[in-house]
Amino acid sequence: MGYKRGCNPNSHKSTEMTKKNLSAGIKRSWEGRKVPREIRYCACGCGGTFECKVNSKQRYFPCHQHRGKRQSAETIAKRVLKKTMPRETRICQCGCGESFTCKVNSTKRFIWGHNSNGEGNPSKRPEVLVKISEKAKKRELERKGQKVGWHSDEALRKKLRKAPPNGFERKVLMYLNKINPGAFEYIGDASLIINHRTVDFFSEELRTVVLAHGYYWHFKKFGMAVTDENKRAIEKIDAAPFVAVGYKVMFIWEDEIDRLLIKAKKVS
Repeated sequence: MGYKRGCNPNSHKSTEMTKKNLSAGIKRSWEGRKVPREIRYCACGCGGTFECKVNSKQRYFPCHQHRGKRQSAETIAKRVLKKTMPRETRICQCGCGESFTCKVNSTKRFIWGHNSNGEGNPSKRPEVLVKISEKAKKRELERKGQKVGWHSDEALRKKLRKAPPNGFERKVLMYLNKINPGAFEYIGDASLIINHRTVDFFSEELRTVVLAHGYYWHFKKFGMAVTDENKRAIEKIDAAPFVAVGYKVMFIWEDEIDRLLIKAKKVS
């Protein structure tokens, strides 16, 4: 009589016998391979004992294999010098004012973890940060240029086509209309490109371009600190292409727009 798969009432018996046979076979194979163990004396002469397999090549207690061996005078001198080297207290070079102790021949200048802080780290200096940001911008442009010809004016127009002004840029336009009503227009959508560069606002009558700079794209993205010194350095770099073709450049930063609007309201 045949049974459906999984419905044989005697199937559990065959399964149990298979498990028993398998465990017995494993036990027999392990006993056949089991190696007897013995106790040996350490070969260094310390009198200590250790346990190992009879076919093991171990002759020493752990870490005793170098005992009793002669060392050269140079090695002994180095070990003595290492133990007796005088120590001194130094001030951490990051500018935190904390101190640390080290050997007099050490090259250590920072407390552990402080070497990326303060003036001691060259990459935190304003002039170096500006160079880093320039290289980062160049790499980004080159990367995008490989795909869509980023350096061309046509690619810029395609990238920024129909880009509406954001909240910060709307505030800037409001401020510009208060100081010079109707003189400036928004061209952040790349409707006008000057010397292969886009600007946010432009006035042909005043021959002036306005660049509205936010924190993310000019500081946070490149890991720069928001300081007046860094602002002036960025302004010098970004203004050069427009000054070269005879335009005046006005910069408005994200943290300045609210103060400028209040000032313009008072004047008006």
